[in-house]
Formats: sequence, C-alpha cells, structure tokens
Amino acid sequence: MNITVEQLKAVGGSEWQKNGMHRVYFHDLAAWLGLDCSYYNTGNISSARINGERISNSQARRLMHAVDKLWFDVLTGKWMFQGDRETATEIIAAIRSKLTPCESNSLPPTTSPMNSESNPA
Repeated sequence: MNITVEQLKAVGGSEWQKNGMHRVYFHDLAAWLGLDCSYYNTGNISSARINGERISNSQARRLMHAVDKLWFDVLTGKWMFQGDRETATEIIAAIRSKLTPCESNSLPPTTSPMNSESNPA
C-alpha cells in the first residue's frame, strides 16, 4: 500500500499542485524536531529547548534555518528538501513517527531526498 495525500495531510502536510507537479509540503519544520523557542520583543531568541532540554540560542537558530523546504513528491514517491540532509532526515523520521505503523511501512526510504545543490526549485 502506498502513502496517500490524505495520510500526509492528516499529519500536517499541505497539498500543492501546479504545472504537472503534485507535492505535499510540510511547514514549521523546527517544531517537527521538537524545537520550542521564546523570543524577545526584538524577535531574537531568548531561550530554546528541544523536547524540553535546554539548548543554546545559536544552536536553535541553526536548526531553524537548516532546512528551507521539505516536501513529499506524490508523483515520484520521494521525499525532497532544500537544506541540510541530516536535519531533513530527522524531520522526515518525525513525520513518519506520526503515521500509523501500516502507513509508515509504505513510505519510501529517507535516503531519497535531494539537497538544494541538486534541486534549485
């Protein structure tokens, strides 16, 4: 059984179709890593935690900007992203963990994403 658009949307994905492309995008990527930040009125990070554990503000900033975009290409059945491969793989694993076991088994492997150098889109 293949993963469906409805399954991806059920865990927070946003469907997008245009010019023969069909994708499900995921937003708020830092939250998929368990990142929670508090901010000063200036917009700078005042404190940051991952899954409740305190991390440095600079580490939080790096994580927030490590992956610009992440999507599942419905036509090819591959996960795609722009940014850091390791961080994208962690986010994909977090998304997979939100799927029921039978749905998770049908997802393509996480080794299929492309980085921004290979995909200028």
